[in-house]
Amino acid sequence: MIPSATGIKRASTFTGQSIEMTIDTNSLAHIMSVLTNLYSDPEMAVLREYSCNARDSHLAVGQTRPIEITLPSNFEQYLVIEDFGLGLSIDDITEIYSRYGASTKRGTNEQTGMLGLGSKSALTYATQFTMTAVKDGVRSEVLISVKVDGSGKMEVMDTVTTNEPNGVRITIPSSPQNKFAEKASRFFQYWAEGTVLVNGEQPETIGDLTDIGDGMFITDTERSWQTREYNDIIVMGGVPYPVPSEYKSKLENVSRKYCVFYVPMGDVDFVPSREEMNLTPRTKQYLSDLIDRFIVNVGKTVATEINGCTEFPEALAVATKWRSVGNFEQKQKFTFRGLGIPIYFEHKHWLYDGTYQYGSRKQSKEYRATAQKLGKSVFVHGYTSDSSPSKTIREKVWKWLENNGHDKRDIIIYSDTDFVGAWSTAIKVDYADVKATKLPTTKSVSAGTTRTYDWDTVQNNGNLKQENLPDTTKVAYYSPTALNDNDYRMSHRSKLYAIGQAMGYTLVEASAGRFARLVREIPNAITAQEMVKQYITARTSKLSSRDVAMYHYSSYADVGSLKGHLDGVKDTRLVAEVDDYTFANKTVSNVWSSVRDDSRIFGEYFSTNDLLATDYELSLTQYPLLRSIMGLGENIVDEVIIYLNAKYEMNN
Repeated sequence: MIPSATGIKRASTFTGQSIEMTIDTNSLAHIMSVLTNLYSDPEMAVLREYSCNARDSHLAVGQTRPIEITLPSNFEQYLVIEDFGLGLSIDDITEIYSRYGASTKRGTNEQTGMLGLGSKSALTYATQFTMTAVKDGVRSEVLISVKVDGSGKMEVMDTVTTNEPNGVRITIPSSPQNKFAEKASRFFQYWAEGTVLVNGEQPETIGDLTDIGDGMFITDTERSWQTREYNDIIVMGGVPYPVPSEYKSKLENVSRKYCVFYVPMGDVDFVPSREEMNLTPRTKQYLSDLIDRFIVNVGKTVATEINGCTEFPEALAVATKWRSVGNFEQKQKFTFRGLGIPIYFEHKHWLYDGTYQYGSRKQSKEYRATAQKLGKSVFVHGYTSDSSPSKTIREKVWKWLENNGHDKRDIIIYSDTDFVGAWSTAIKVDYADVKATKLPTTKSVSAGTTRTYDWDTVQNNGNLKQENLPDTTKVAYYSPTALNDNDYRMSHRSKLYAIGQAMGYTLVEASAGRFARLVREIPNAITAQEMVKQYITARTSKLSSRDVAMYHYSSYADVGSLKGHLDGVKDTRLVAEVDDYTFANKTVSNVWSSVRDDSRIFGEYFSTNDLLATDYELSLTQYPLLRSIMGLGENIVDEVIIYLNAKYEMNN
């Protein structure tokens, strides 16, 4: 890469002595050591520097074959990076490779290297590594190592003639705890397919990218606290550089998803370690201009997509999609056929949303409908009542959808008029047609028996579903108002569903006023509270009385500190209890923690005495002085052993 100019201008009238600055020859070993240890992440440095050198070598000769990376394994603790490009001769090794700062790449922006440091980067990770270089029929084996004074040394171990193609193979010993696999996955995800193989396979690329032109892409990863370890990335010469925080915050104001920018070689400056960009004035200006160009390119991309639409709902869907990606209308609003594409529609209406995720509230009076929600809804116009639509009306809407070949939709908008006009992608139905739709009055469930149910069954994700139940079904029922915390009803339902599955019950949510009818129709139905108690009893009854007794005893005693220090104690039951303490305590603790949380679904709180009662008598309880010495561990003295044995003989 061609180095960027410093931009420094000298203007001085000083006429005194001029002294050129040089490197102290007595300090060369120290300087080489400093230059070798530039990197905060040696493993990533090794992957980055040698892979980029290999990439440059392929570009120099037009080699289309991928470079090959072999990661360390349990059998071969070596990282191997091999290219099939220029190769190196002994003269190349002597004149270029061995010298800090020497580079053949400073005259072109076709290649990444130019510092003359990366080829020595393995010495920041290992004390020595080997290089096998082939050039014009000669293969050279070179050992590269660190001397005692911190400087580097190269030793040519062997030189032979060969028919192998030109290329270089770097072999670096690795530690058993290395993370090369993880870091290779992160680094090579930005490389084009076919340019590198890792363990013989194409590495996974970054994933779905939206191309907005000029090497700019939007990823499919949303910005959130869960993805805070991600970053916007600038890729130059195969090296990914994180966008500095100042400019990342500017991107966050525009795009809700992370971005990747592939920029030409030499467009930004980087620090000598190549781990991040160097925020020189030139780089700062480039980043500011890049974000401006990004916004312009997104605008062009959106305009192209919208202009390709033939109908208003299609244009609204495109605009809604891009609005979910980011705030790209800062300078110019999205338009279609000369009209601004609305973000929402203001009009009073009733909204039924069966996908609502918090609590049981599904129906509400609204004054604004978003374009995004309209695309998933049924739009019932001509509904003039000031009261919320009844359950029967909702069922008629779903029946109308079924009769007209539509799938059931969980969002229904009721309004006196069609206030979205040509923009709507909703399924539209006149309220008069809804009222005229006939519902079946009864449903047959067994010979000679008919009935209609008026409750919801709980699904595994905590959602509710209206469905009939066969006579043989074991049912547990509850009222939504009985749940402990309205804000977490979905979570409570999911827990109850799991308990019901374990106990063989179908879980039903109904208003308290429906309970009497439900029990008449399904005589074996029980309350969900009773089901939870049955489940808790079943869980705790599987615990051994001995383990429960040890759990109670350990709540006020450090039993574990005695383990391994009771040699010579005659009471074998005591020794066994101490040895088993950790396992028993963990087993009971896990069950207790789980059932305690389950009991709180309905706001009930049980103590350990309620759920973990036992009359098992531990040998530990026969030694009252034992509690006072717990925690001493290996400091237990002979007198304590004498006490335990004397007490044991007295008791027996």
